Amino acid sequence: MHSSFKTTLSFAVFLLFAASTVYAQTDGIVFENGSFSEIKAKAKKEKKMIFMDCYTTWCGPCTAMSENTFPDAKAGEYFNKYFINAKIDMEKGEGVDIAQQYEIGCYPNLLIMDADGNLLHRTAGYKEVDELISFAKTAQDPLKRFSGLKEGYEKNKNNITFVRNYLLYLGNTCLPSEEVAKQFLSLAKESDLNNPENWSVIFEHAADINNNAYRHVLKNIDAFISKHTRDSVRQFSLTAVYNEAEKNIKENKTNEEFKAFLNSIRKLNNPTIEEADLFSLSLAFYAKKQDWKEYISIAVAEGDQYIKDENVNDACWIFYTHSEDRSALLKAAGWMKKYIANHQQDYEWIMGISGTLPTWLSQLNISEDDHDQAKAYIANKMIYSYYDTYAALHYKLKNKKDAQSYADMAINVAKKYELSYESTEELLEGIKTLK
Repeated sequence: MHSSFKTTLSFAVFLLFAASTVYAQTDGIVFENGSFSEIKAKAKKEKKMIFMDCYTTWCGPCTAMSENTFPDAKAGEYFNKYFINAKIDMEKGEGVDIAQQYEIGCYPNLLIMDADGNLLHRTAGYKEVDELISFAKTAQDPLKRFSGLKEGYEKNKNNITFVRNYLLYLGNTCLPSEEVAKQFLSLAKESDLNNPENWSVIFEHAADINNNAYRHVLKNIDAFISKHTRDSVRQFSLTAVYNEAEKNIKENKTNEEFKAFLNSIRKLNNPTIEEADLFSLSLAFYAKKQDWKEYISIAVAEGDQYIKDENVNDACWIFYTHSEDRSALLKAAGWMKKYIANHQQDYEWIMGISGTLPTWLSQLNISEDDHDQAKAYIANKMIYSYYDTYAALHYKLKNKKDAQSYADMAINVAKKYELSYESTEELLEGIKTLK
């Protein structure tokens, strides 16, 4: 199996098969079993702060922290000494009200409070042991913890340093940040925009082709690339363009208006924006409008250059379902033929020639009980759907032999991995009627 295949799927498979049972171990952080009122009472009695893990049962990173971080002896040594620790499901019992009270917007959400339940510090997302302890230690500093940053911002809204510090930390919390970001951008001078320390704020909050910060980056793009890498500036630029394209879709712009928008992007001469990006935006725009004639026209004209692995199946299926033009169908079949030829070893691997799959899944920490489901996910995402589409194109082109061959191959993959393949069987019945 080649490495690109593994890289594409590793993260997705890991997330898909994270377990869903939360548990605690006694050698790590000890969590109280009582109500929130009882936890606050104990915190008062022992003169400690409260650490609360706000979780849900379906949250993979929550489970991972419960399995990997909370049981660690180093975490237990610190948190059991300085905190009364609580673990509360935000979708059950009093957790529902707690989630609303503390504006919990994502999971895991980690809170530190005083004994009265007043919020002192917070963060969100999976944390390794050292990260979690560092987070807890910051809560001891009134100026650096979340409540101090928030208070500093509210008292100094015209001081860009206070605004920036609060805004930067908001990114760790899943709390709304739009208003604070607007305040920062309204205060920022060119020197502030050029300051490397502010790039993360600009990257996260100024991706709008209509604001001054974006225009400043574009005007000085070589300098920004030099300071922050081309990939980073490209991602910032793409996000701004995609955001504007989304507005075009939501506002139901005409085709002419959308094309004018694309031309305006071209005129900016942003070296990090490529024609392939605008091609992808065009396909997304016309697909959203269900303007299949325009979609197919653009794909036929530019697809040989810009159709890639990540969009070939969607594009070819649209050709199959929305085009009767033989030349267009032949074009789509050509793209799919190229994909399948380039991924032949993936098919062979999926069908069992390679014996490395169980080892690979084990390396991803996927339990043996979940291997069958993981293999089915991979087989569907990388092989089955593509062979099914290719068979459908050959059917529409009345190429009976190829259509039947690839339909059979798709069904073989489906049977091996217990995928649903009724639609391919129906297609196969139609194929058999071809002369």
